[in-house]
Amino acid sequence: MKAYVFDTTYGLFLVDEEGNHIYSIPYPKDPKQVAERIRHLATGTPVEELVRLIEPFKNTYEAFRFERDEVAEAARKALGVNVEVESPSPVGVRFRQQLLDLVVSNKWFPTPAEALRFAHEVASTLSIEQIAREVMRRDVLAIQVVKYIDSLNEIINMLTNRLVEWYGVHFPELYKIVDDRELFTRIVAELGTRDNFTPEKIREIVGSKDKADAILRAADRSVGAPLRKPDTDRIVNTAHLILDLYKERERCADYLDSIMNEVAPNIRELVGTTIGARLIALAGGLDKLARLPSSTIQVLGAEKALFRALRRGGRPPKHGVIFQHPWIHGSPRRIRGRIARTLACKLSIAARLDYFGGEFQGPELRKEVEERVRKLREQYARERLKPTRRRRRRKR
Repeated sequence: MKAYVFDTTYGLFLVDEEGNHIYSIPYPKDPKQVAERIRHLATGTPVEELVRLIEPFKNTYEAFRFERDEVAEAARKALGVNVEVESPSPVGVRFRQQLLDLVVSNKWFPTPAEALRFAHEVASTLSIEQIAREVMRRDVLAIQVVKYIDSLNEIINMLTNRLVEWYGVHFPELYKIVDDRELFTRIVAELGTRDNFTPEKIREIVGSKDKADAILRAADRSVGAPLRKPDTDRIVNTAHLILDLYKERERCADYLDSIMNEVAPNIRELVGTTIGARLIALAGGLDKLARLPSSTIQVLGAEKALFRALRRGGRPPKHGVIFQHPWIHGSPRRIRGRIARTLACKLSIAARLDYFGGEFQGPELRKEVEERVRKLREQYARERLKPTRRRRRRKR
């Protein structure tokens, strides 16, 4: 003889094989406590009410049937009884149809409306707790940080463009010599007008004697207009602001690296901090990235090109954001697709290792990809060295 155990928002019920109610244990009337019990059962953790429900009958029935694997595992773990899982079951369907009448007849709630209101409160509590847990996930922080770094890059580029044009009124030749934007900004911030350009100061900032001499020669022959002190102060303050943004970006990059080392060490070891964080952001989280096939990981970030190819019947993209890795963009065009496919396969393995708590295999995965890249590049080099036969034209 077997009995059915049903877990509900209101409590736990024991029902025989004909669907007759045998015994029941109510949950407390506090939605937070009920949500806690539901969460425990969902993870296979026994709760007090489950033990109290089954213990008096564990020698009466040869097995207990449940609707969920997790609740069955909790009962087996706590009481050592024989458990079975049947979902959906005809008995369960009939039981759910009369559930509201049953909780009212047991005097757990005065009316069905009150019971439904309580179920709504429990559902709301569970939703709030789930949202809080999602926000607390460390990979969510990685997503926000990489988006923040992207915003910083946009702001830095916009302000630096404005600074180059602004300072170009005074010294337009400088940017033609110093194309490194951060170095250009540092020169403006520390020296101001070209009257302050001395060999010692320039060489200290630039580091290269040849470049420093070129800057000094250009400063002597510049066609730029002189600046008044209020103009110079405003430009120098803007340059200092941009330098602060560069420092903030460096701090955020270090912070992102620490998060990635914590939540996705295998991905970080394989493709680096920035590309790994972008992949997690594009997938919507480490959990979603771990469930994606390698073919999807390969084109993450190239969705527009992919859908355009599907819509117009063109060639689909070979790679998405992983193109930023030197293994791909540093290789000949003909073999980039094969390298991207190899890298995406290893990324799929790395994501699953990170999410499901596997061991650290990043160096091994990286070595396998490096070996594959080396072989493909050697094969491509051999094919290029092969002599090609020219086709003889046929006489018409």
